[in-house]
Amino acid sequence: MKAVKIISAFLMILVITQSCTNDNPPAEKIKKTAEPSDLERQVFLEVKNTLPNQDFLPAILKQLKLAEKSIYKDLLVVKEIPYKIGFSLVLLPEIVTMEEDFMEFNSHILIVENSTGNIIQKYFESSATNGWASDAVVLREIIADFTEYQVSPENRAFGVRLKYHGSSRANPYESEVISLFIPQGKELKKVLSDIETHLSSGEWDTNCSGEFQTVTRKLNITPKIVNGFYQISFTGELITTKNKVVNGDCVEEITETKNEKNLLTYKNGKYTNK
Repeated sequence: MKAVKIISAFLMILVITQSCTNDNPPAEKIKKTAEPSDLERQVFLEVKNTLPNQDFLPAILKQLKLAEKSIYKDLLVVKEIPYKIGFSLVLLPEIVTMEEDFMEFNSHILIVENSTGNIIQKYFESSATNGWASDAVVLREIIADFTEYQVSPENRAFGVRLKYHGSSRANPYESEVISLFIPQGKELKKVLSDIETHLSSGEWDTNCSGEFQTVTRKLNITPKIVNGFYQISFTGELITTKNKVVNGDCVEEITETKNEKNLLTYKNGKYTNK
């Protein structure tokens, strides 16, 4: 009986050993399989060359004749353009004023070739008109928006969004605006300027009681063409609420709801609702 058990155990070990041997190919075979082919190497290099070069900022600054210390890197944006392989959108804030409670920036909006850092198209706007500034209301974030804004049969626009945040707790404030840009030769052209897509504001006692307003707006491209560009439908909803203490609980009540609708038409080089 003991001999049978020993033989059974031996056979089991043999089976397990054979299974492990079959599941694990020789090291030489593994090495051969892991080596990429010439075609795989070529594809890898082609893909690599379409990605943003993280070192191309010095090349950009040289072309713009700007010093690196003049750039506010906390708001700098570099993002690949999903529909233009091998190129990136660079949103570059150039410092004009930098104080403890006030900052303002010139805006450089650039299309850059990833592999070289060469600027293909550009747009510049000074701090006097671009809204790139922080004071009591802080410019918190600059966002590249690649939603498909097909503003004309020939032109797809991209968006640049600015997010602002108020510093007062008693008077909360948040806002987001969008501008649209299209390529035009070696330049970028702003066709829609600073449309507010979100606004939240209010006044309260920092405990419960107060009044708040929220506005949310959306852009939609319509099929109608005027002056060579599609009209843009601009719809929004405004909600007003009041908070008050009821039986020890803070209760929110919607006091007003309004809907708005505007139609933006391209005229004299830009969209307007006039």
